[in-house]
Amino acid sequence: MKILANGLRRQPLGFGLLCFIGLLYLLLQPGLAVGELQTDGFSSGDQWFSATSANEVSIDGPNWISDNGDPTCTWALEIPETYTGIGKYSNGPESGTYNVTRVKDRAYENLSGGGDTCALVAVTGGTNIKEIGEHAFSGGALSYGALEDAIFSSGRLVAVGDFAFYKNPRLTRVTLGSSLQTIGRYAFTETPRLSSINLPDSVTTIGEGAFLGSGLTNIVIPRGVT
Repeated sequence: MKILANGLRRQPLGFGLLCFIGLLYLLLQPGLAVGELQTDGFSSGDQWFSATSANEVSIDGPNWISDNGDPTCTWALEIPETYTGIGKYSNGPESGTYNVTRVKDRAYENLSGGGDTCALVAVTGGTNIKEIGEHAFSGGALSYGALEDAIFSSGRLVAVGDFAFYKNPRLTRVTLGSSLQTIGRYAFTETPRLSSINLPDSVTTIGEGAFLGSGLTNIVIPRGVT
């Protein structure tokens, strides 16, 4: 066998042909169009969870989603109703089935794209979500979020934490269900495209500056707010 420079060995023709076919497959396989929303490929199995009680977990994020070379990529999060452990390689408790009842503090903070990451533009689902944590979907200290839709319509959500949707200038549609009680401080601050929001009569607390810098021109405050 002939020895080539740098310690490489001449390989049989078949090996080179396999490499060429593999490269050709990578180049020709179907991909997302520029800016196309990635709604599949990011399931509950791609998220992290942690137990908060004997039968409940919080959804903890991922910290980021790789853009795989497409700086315009976006994705949508559909929060699952339940989480089930699958053993050693689970993204949370290793066994049992739990209701997903909370979005952890800062779970999806600053997911605005750039820096080799995809932008989070929508969150839906969350049938069992009771609480959205502080800064859960907010922009970062030096950047803005890319969220456009936040749809929580299960009727179990009771609390939106401080700064939960802070600095999301594209946020347009928000649904918070019929059981909401508390909106935290600055929860929707700097959301200039948010022109309407329906607050159920169950709301009793609206924190300081909750809608400061939003696009709301009129809002009906429930009677029970103190």
